[in-house]
Amino acid sequence: MYGTPNNLASFYLNRARDFGNRTGLLYRKGGERHWQSLSYAAWCREAQRIGAGLNALDVGKSQNVVMVASTSKDALVFSWAVSFAGAVLVPVHPGTPEAEFSAILETVNASYVCLEDPALLEQYREQLESLFPRVAVMSEECVVTDPPPGRRPLLRYDDVVPEKGRVSTLEQLASLGKATGVDDKSYDDVASLDSAAMIIHTAGTLGGQRGVVLTHRNLLFQARTLSFLLPVSSEDKQLVFLPLSHILGVISVLSAVAVGVQMALGGGVRSLLEDLQDVRPTYMVAVPRVFEKTIEKIDS
Repeated sequence: MYGTPNNLASFYLNRARDFGNRTGLLYRKGGERHWQSLSYAAWCREAQRIGAGLNALDVGKSQNVVMVASTSKDALVFSWAVSFAGAVLVPVHPGTPEAEFSAILETVNASYVCLEDPALLEQYREQLESLFPRVAVMSEECVVTDPPPGRRPLLRYDDVVPEKGRVSTLEQLASLGKATGVDDKSYDDVASLDSAAMIIHTAGTLGGQRGVVLTHRNLLFQARTLSFLLPVSSEDKQLVFLPLSHILGVISVLSAVAVGVQMALGGGVRSLLEDLQDVRPTYMVAVPRVFEKTIEKIDS
């Protein structure tokens, strides 16, 4: 690594070139038990296409892009894509209540919103229609745990999409970007070190939502410093399940990318023991309560 890149986009591109076909992500697709892999090069290529798709829709430099998603392959690809577009990522937890989500959208003046699945599109329909940003949906279908009477548990994109001209799938966004061509593109000028890269919302000690602006310099410093301090290398495997709406989740991913760690994307606390058995990671990053709950499950 180790000159300082101009921004996160250049950092991601450099890492992808250095690590190439080395596995960057391990993930499950849908409810499958089988783990699939994505190399650093393929991760970068997918993200570049989506980033170009955002640019084609006039979403770019210094504009705020809200992403509502748990930790997943699509969420991590989209987070890179926002940087490639020169925009600012605003990650939001998918469990955020409608009133808080509306406040975040208004505060950051979102120009684009990416949602994890059709259920979130339906849940936030009123907020999205009042503020009218363009929207993308990562998954074209999802299972609803408690569907209303008379409705099937499988909810599809076509069932809830209000306007196809304003709402697209992530695949459609990538196709739009692919048509523009992204090969050998330089990202040195999409953002400066001191421009905003991400806005993390936290309740803080006073209980109200606070949007904390993090610059490219802030995040690259974390990635560079931790890559030197943490006793991990490209031979390690990290189990990742903290969301990108949590700053510790952001740091755990950035520091792993810096040294080419393989990241397995777990299903959260509920499947933690199963994920640990499947993946056999050499390390994971979590808040203390997660480790307490894990020990409780092992002892029970």
